[in-house]
Amino acid sequence: MRNLKSFCKRLNWTNTIFLITTPLIVWYFLPRHLITNGLDWRLLLLFVVLSVFTSVSITGGYHRLFAHRSYEGNSLIKLMYLVFGATALQGSALKWSTDHRRHHRFVDSDQDPYSINKGFFYAHIGWVFFKEEDEYKDKFVPDLSQDKLVAWQHKYYFILGVIAGFVLPGAVGWVMGDFWGGVLFGGFTRVVFTHHSTFLINSACHYFGSQ
Repeated sequence: MRNLKSFCKRLNWTNTIFLITTPLIVWYFLPRHLITNGLDWRLLLLFVVLSVFTSVSITGGYHRLFAHRSYEGNSLIKLMYLVFGATALQGSALKWSTDHRRHHRFVDSDQDPYSINKGFFYAHIGWVFFKEEDEYKDKFVPDLSQDKLVAWQHKYYFILGVIAGFVLPGAVGWVMGDFWGGVLFGGFTRVVFTHHSTFLINSACHYFGSQ
């Protein structure tokens, strides 16, 4: 019983509930919507376009621009990455980049936030279920902390994620005559797809192969 209580205290319940319920929502409602309404190519296009914007904002923005500083981007590019990166609901650019830099510094060790040595599931998604260790909590990389746009997104990350990630596709769906279809395709299905396509980099890419 003590072990169970200790385990529950370590859980980040917001992340855990969200990461469990979103695939269930897609699993249940997407087939029902397709059976009832058929496949609307406009909703499929909405899913593809928003998935591309979200994925590029994570790979080209969060990863290459902010975490690794591989190139420079003007304010407009940064703003696009920050807004659509928030729709991935993988944390703010500041938090994501801090974790990723720690991952590279301590790769595949106990200090790696998503170490593959703790198992495929842990590296894929399990690490997100748990609260951050106190020694790392609210300690961010200084160069990004001083970036005004990054700091702004960090402060309003959740609001941006909900508005751009769910309200926007819902509004597009409403214009098409299917508000729920917009939320389902452009919101929930896109989130689940981009979550696990990103998470596979932490799990599969560190699990298979010799390097």
